[in-house]
Formats: sequence, structure tokens, C-alpha cells
Amino acid sequence: MAIDPSQSTPSDVATVSSLQSTTEASAKAAMRAPIESSWGSARGNFVGNILAGIGQALAGGIGGIFQPISDGMKPIRDAQLDLQNRTDLLEGVQGYAHAYMTKNVNAQWNLGNNWRTMPFDGQVGPSVGATVRSDGRVEMGSEGLWLIYAKTHGRSTGFTGGGGVTMRVNVYRPDGSAYSSAYVRGTSLVDAGAVVSTYGNVSLVAVVPVVIDEPGCYVRVDTWTAAWRWWDGGTQLSSLSVVKQSSNTENKGDQTVPDETESEVTE
Repeated sequence: MAIDPSQSTPSDVATVSSLQSTTEASAKAAMRAPIESSWGSARGNFVGNILAGIGQALAGGIGGIFQPISDGMKPIRDAQLDLQNRTDLLEGVQGYAHAYMTKNVNAQWNLGNNWRTMPFDGQVGPSVGATVRSDGRVEMGSEGLWLIYAKTHGRSTGFTGGGGVTMRVNVYRPDGSAYSSAYVRGTSLVDAGAVVSTYGNVSLVAVVPVVIDEPGCYVRVDTWTAAWRWWDGGTQLSSLSVVKQSSNTENKGDQTVPDETESEVTE
């Protein structure tokens, strides 16, 4: 057989040396290589398409064989979308606001009745479902059980007089009508074997639970003193907080109750 020197040699033709070094294992590996490469690529594409299809089905953007998955996930997906940015749902069960007095109040400037409204117009921290108002009131944005915490501080002066002090925690409806009141009374007179007419500093604290039946009710705090003094503000000596406990409006309680009778007394 003659060899035509003008013809080129194929690039993949086996050389004598390569044929001599070929074993049974290497020959089988060489034959499997193209098949395994093609299968691996096909399998990767298949799995990738499956996962991509399921992902699109969950997102609601594909039909075909994945349509049942898409249909089954639709209620869940719609509910998730409905809940996005719905902070009002949280505010229905959660609510709080914290305030303090941004100035000290002079009890002498009381227009003759010794009562002053405490201006709780400064906000402390964030608020949810409640508002610290610029008029010194704190408004509760939803109905339910709220816990009110109030603290005021009366600073003594060089003047003499009675030591009696009172703090009143008032809750009003949105239209301004009275809803409930709670009182804390005390005295700052010094007892050194005999009560003297001088008086010192005094702090009053009230913790008042209240059930309101409509949103927009607000809290106002008033103080009374028998003698001239300052009511101090700032976060150190003044605070007014409302914290919601429940959206339930049952068991409002009674503002006043009767005296017991002797027949009711039990050991």
C-alpha cells in the first residue's frame, strides 16, 4: 500500500508510542469521557431547570408541570404580601409612649386654685400606637387595657405653709369629656417630735390601669400644693408613660365603691 505524502495527518491520530502505552483501563476511560461529559452537562441543566421552575412556581410566574405548586403556594404568597408594611396590625396589640416635662412649673402661677397642669410635652424614645402631644398630654391610639405611670416632683422653697400635695391622673375621651381620674396624696411636712410648718421636697408616683373603649383617649396630669413650690421637669424628676397590655375592653372597674357593712366583715 502506497502512502501519499501530499495528504496531511489527522490531528487526533494515535502515535505508535501512545498506542504502546495504552492499557485496558485507559482505553475504557477514553471511551467513557465524552459520554460522561455530555451526561453531566445534561444532568446539571435538568436539575437547574427543575430548581428554577420550582422557584418560579413559588413566585407565581410559571405554569406547566409546576402549576400545581404555584397554585398551592398562592394563598401563602398572597398572605405574605398582605402583611408587608402592615404596622397597623402590630399597633392593635402593642402601644407605648413615654414623656417628660420640658420645663419646671411654678405653683404660684396657678390663678388662685393651687392646681397646675403638668406639661408632659417631651418625648423619650420611640412611640407605637400612642402619641406625646405638644399640649402636654399623652394620647392612646387604640382601645383596650393601658397602664399609666406618672411621676412628679415638688421642690421646696424658703416659704412656709402647709405640706399637702396631690397628683391627679385624668383620662379624657377624644371630645374632651372626663372618662376617669386617679389620685395620689401626700405631705412634705417634717415631723421632728412636733409637726413644724416648714416643708421639704416631695415626689408623687402613680401607677394606674385603665380600660378605654375608644381610640384617641388621652392622659393629663395635674398637681396641687398647699404652699408655693416648683414642680420640676426633666427626665430625672418627671415622667409620664402609657403602655398597652391588651386590646380587650372587659372589666373596666368602678371609679368609686361603697363602704363595707359590719355584716360583711369576715375573719
